[in-house]
Formats: sequence, C-alpha cells, structure tokens
Amino acid sequence: MFLEKCWFDEAKLGLFIHWGLYALLGHGEWVMKRDGIPAEEYAALMDRWAPGKNPAEEWCRAAAECGMKYAVFTTRHHDGFALFRSEFDNFNSLHSPAACDYVEDFVRACRKYGLKIGLYYSIVDWRFVNEPETMKNEVWMQLKELMSQYGKIDMLWYDGSWHPEGKTTAEFFESEKLNAMIHLLQPEIMINDRSGIKGDFSDIEGKNIIRRPEGADRWELCMTMGDDDFSYWGYCRHSVFRKTPEQDLMLLLHTLENGGNLLLNVSPDPDGKIPEWQTDALKSLGRWVNAHAEHIYSTEATDIASRKPGVFGCVGNSCGFFTRKDATHYFFYLYAWPGAEFRIPYFRAKVEKITFLGKDLEFQQAENGALIVSGLPENPPNDDWCNVLTFITEK
Repeated sequence: MFLEKCWFDEAKLGLFIHWGLYALLGHGEWVMKRDGIPAEEYAALMDRWAPGKNPAEEWCRAAAECGMKYAVFTTRHHDGFALFRSEFDNFNSLHSPAACDYVEDFVRACRKYGLKIGLYYSIVDWRFVNEPETMKNEVWMQLKELMSQYGKIDMLWYDGSWHPEGKTTAEFFESEKLNAMIHLLQPEIMINDRSGIKGDFSDIEGKNIIRRPEGADRWELCMTMGDDDFSYWGYCRHSVFRKTPEQDLMLLLHTLENGGNLLLNVSPDPDGKIPEWQTDALKSLGRWVNAHAEHIYSTEATDIASRKPGVFGCVGNSCGFFTRKDATHYFFYLYAWPGAEFRIPYFRAKVEKITFLGKDLEFQQAENGALIVSGLPENPPNDDWCNVLTFITEK
C-alpha cells in the first residue's frame, strides 16, 4: 500500500539505534555469526543482560536535539534476542535480569520527544536456519505482537532477507499476506522493501556514493558513523575508524540533493549509553540542522539546473546543488566558497529574487538560462560548514 504523501517526505533525518545482546561482547551486531559462537553459548549471555531501565530517554532526546524527526529501534536483530514482551519463546529481555520491555520504553520516549516511531525487525533468526518453519512462525507471531502491543507505530523496518533453497524471501514468508496483516493492525504504517516485495520506501546502506535507488518513489540512506562501508552497526568497544561531523553533514547534504532521508546510526554500549564520540557528532550535526531547518525539511530533489529534465544529483555548478520547496529553490554551497560572484550555467525558471542571510543579492539571467549572481562577501561570512542561498522563482 503506497502512501501518496506522508510524514516521511518531510522528515529528512532520523536516528537508527542498533542495540542488543551483542553489545555485551563489544564486537558489533554480527559477532555471533562472525565468531562462530554456538547458539546455546550465545544464549547464555542473556543471564548477563542488565542495562539501565530506560536508555531510550537519552536516545530520543539526542535525536530531537539533533533535529531528527523519527527514530528506528532494533527490536530484534539476526541473533533472535527480542527486546520486547513475546510469547513465542523466552529468549527476550523480559526473561533477563533486566526484566524490561525496551520497545515499550522506546515508544514512550518517542512520543515524549515528538518523534515518529520506527521498529526494526529481522526476519532471519540465526538460531532457526535449520528449522525454517519455526522461523516463519516466529516472524508472524512476533510481528503481530509488535503491531498490537504499543499503540500506533509509524514505520516497520524489515531486515535480514532470507529464504530456504528453492523459494524467494517473499514466497517463504508469504510477505504479501504478512504485510496485509500488518496493515490491518496499523493502517497508516510505512513498510520498507526488505521482505522481498515493493514497500512504501526503499533503503540503501553503507554507500558513500549516494544516488536514489532505481525505480524508488521514496528512499532512505542508512549509515553508521564509522568511516568505511564495513563499520559495525552495533557497539564496538574500541572503534577506531570514525566519520568527522563534517562527513556526517556531507551524507545528509548528498541525501537531500537526491531527494531522500538520512537514517544515521548510533550504537549504545551494554548499559544503553551512546558512546561519547557519537553524541558529540550528533550535537555538531544538530547545530547546523537546527540553524538551517527552513532549508532541510519538506524539500525535494529538483532538476531546475539540469539541461536534461529528470536528471537529479550534481546539478548547479562546481560549488553546490539545488533542492526545492514549491517555487523556492535552495542552493547549497557544498564545496568551495566562490567569492563575490558566481555563475550558474543553466537555470530553467525565471528568478525573481535571490537572498543570503537576509540580504537581497544582485543577479543577471540570460535568455540561454545562464545566471550570474553577485554581491556575496569575498570570504564565507561565518564558520558554517555549508552556506545556503534562497532563490525565489516565478510561479
């Protein structure tokens, strides 16, 4: 069920939270698989699971202060440990020393801070790869629990596409029927496309070259704060390769340029605390986001400066790119500051006014679409990472 227009189109920025039993080992969310830990040995970690009662308060406050509009929480990763009340089996946080339903805490904190609620759920469970029917039953039962126990949920974020030999993911899990059940329980929910069928949005991960997925009506980029495509999503005790705050902003800007949303990941430690280097990065990003709210939310990609209609991406000039909101276009100086004057080789619409920091700029627009803008300071007027000009066009 494709939603024609919804909150996702306006949000632009969200927080991904990878947290689970794997945090105790401090080697990322795939440690059970990568280290070959037997299921029985891994399950014993549950006896050590005793974090603070409500880390979601910190997560959601950090997201809201960064200007994020939604959050997505890993209710269960591929290891099968559920962070919610489940009747399917006892491998969940209610049966650990913590005796806590962390999804309930997360949902409550999201509502407190005005965030849309996203629940991540892995449809693969490494414990049951040799018991496919058990895995399938688990998915159906636990998703029904997640969609029934917490009030309105805004997003379901599938992960872990898996299927036994001879079937596709969609065939094995009966994804059409599964999503129909979910829509009966949550009529307005958005669902991604990782169950093997088309969803309300597509998502890509770990890509530093950012482009809209082919054929996607709406899309999202999810990324870690690690500085490579193979960085851990879950807690890593000694994380070395880290993006700078400027690199995090670059991800957001390229995503805006291509009309998507950025879902930026944090990896809380065993106590549920976000590592300090990640909270510092969120604060730095948040300063820019909150100062440029007008230029971010509800914007979309535009081909206004492309000679070929429908071509998005790097359109503008050597310094930056455009986005749009109705008849207003925003020019992001993503790269070098141009000096007092700059040139847009081609601009399709007639420009009525150009402003920067509340000041009207002079401009000349030729019949061939070339646009020369003048009156800027020779040097950037502040220490902003990326300055933005506003172009008002004829309606």
